[in-house]
Amino acid sequence: MSEQLWWGTYPEAGLGTPTGTGEGLWKQSPDDARLVLALDAPSWLVAHPSLPLVYAVSEADESAIHAIDVSDPEAPRIAATIPTGGASACHALLAGGALTLYVAHYVSSELVVIRLGEDGLFLDNSPAQSFAHAGTGPYEARQDASHAHFVAYAPGRHHLLVCDLGTDELRRYAIRPDGLLDDHGIGATLPPGTGPRHLAVRGELIYVLGEPVHLGAHAAVGPRRRRGGPHRGDPRDHCGGAQRRRARLLRHPPRRARGP
Repeated sequence: MSEQLWWGTYPEAGLGTPTGTGEGLWKQSPDDARLVLALDAPSWLVAHPSLPLVYAVSEADESAIHAIDVSDPEAPRIAATIPTGGASACHALLAGGALTLYVAHYVSSELVVIRLGEDGLFLDNSPAQSFAHAGTGPYEARQDASHAHFVAYAPGRHHLLVCDLGTDELRRYAIRPDGLLDDHGIGATLPPGTGPRHLAVRGELIYVLGEPVHLGAHAAVGPRRRRGGPHRGDPRDHCGGAQRRRARLLRHPPRRARGP
């Protein structure tokens, strides 16, 4: 299968405006890019590791996730769609075995679990599990409520961590053998106002990108250390200014990660 580069877009007027106004899935070529599938606010894309499928999250008041057949890259089609059960779905993680999707919702602040079959399509008409977050942070503009923003594996890959931008916490879930989850509470509490948005793992360290104060932070999740602190660096550069309409870039098939 040749590599393809896909990207999803927000509505023309930007995030938070009515969906279905010309946004969708775009295919990038060396010469240009073109809209190949109209889709409501596909703000996050995930490629199946072995099948010609791309999963797209529609970030809307009533969010949905789509399984898109890209076997014909010039004419992708929606193979299946189910509601995610929450508002403003903004991130999806495909489990290592490609039989489970984990989806975070920014506005309703839920983590949901969606089961997949061997064919990559949804096994159920709705999520198999839903976990609601609650709480606030010190910055009312962005922390007036809990906001689940990003899902990732913790070191060791036995737990998931969810960045909660609204409560300055990393929520922790134990992964069962079948991909379903058990709530294991708070994995790390970050300094007030950090607003954890994304994270990356290196060894036993978790690097967290915070949004409201644009401060990088780190936290080691384990029995000895569960509290974060400012990173020694001084990351002054941050993404700000006008809303960017391009929401997510994706290479399919995905490249294997290098290193830990």
